[in-house]
Amino acid sequence: MLDEDEIKAHLETADRDYVIDVRIRAYDEAILLYIQRERIAPKVKKGFTSLRQIKNLQKHLGAHFSTTVDAIFVKSESHSDLEAGFFQLLNRRFNDRLKSFYISFADEKTIDSWIEVQGLDDLLKTQISKYFSDLLTGTDLILGDIQWISVKNNMPSTPALLRLIKTLQPVEVGALSESLKESYDSVDEKWLTKTLDNLRRKGLLHWQKPGSYTLTADSLAFVPAGTRRSSSDIDRALALGRRKW
Repeated sequence: MLDEDEIKAHLETADRDYVIDVRIRAYDEAILLYIQRERIAPKVKKGFTSLRQIKNLQKHLGAHFSTTVDAIFVKSESHSDLEAGFFQLLNRRFNDRLKSFYISFADEKTIDSWIEVQGLDDLLKTQISKYFSDLLTGTDLILGDIQWISVKNNMPSTPALLRLIKTLQPVEVGALSESLKESYDSVDEKWLTKTLDNLRRKGLLHWQKPGSYTLTADSLAFVPAGTRRSSSDIDRALALGRRKW
């Protein structure tokens, strides 16, 4: 699992003080960087960053932590309160069907958002969009783009699955399934077998007799390595130690 404190410490060593907060988005383990919009300039200078520098930081963190990195642009320190207020109002209107909600300022007046919804369909998208837009009526804000996420069963992401396989490899389906169920209660062997076969076809896994799986070189791009606390190399060393005992 990713660690927010570790990411913040990494940013401090890189002197990225324009990032005022870091969060982990639960549904896909993406890193969210909260950046003050008023500190963005056309070019990097003292006390200011640029969109290009932010993009480079996203690429760097994505490679280092093996996950997606999104930038959330905020107007003030009250951004979290504004976000929480909209989330509460939307959930009150739609019976707690929103599971996560994030906003980012595309510019001074335009709000982009990520909305994760239980039982999402086209009608619900229209209803939520209209209600959200109505909430902004009378303010100096307008609704921009919405990225919709439909809530799925509690299943591991591909990076999470590959990290666990690296820790346990070589590992058979049954043992992998039991280990996954400790964190993902919706996993069953039928789903897992199909998923592993798809990953094998994509060249991310090796299958070897009598039925165990290991990572390929190509899959290592998805899996963090090294000496970080969340490194899969450390996880694997601990797992091997437990096996010996």
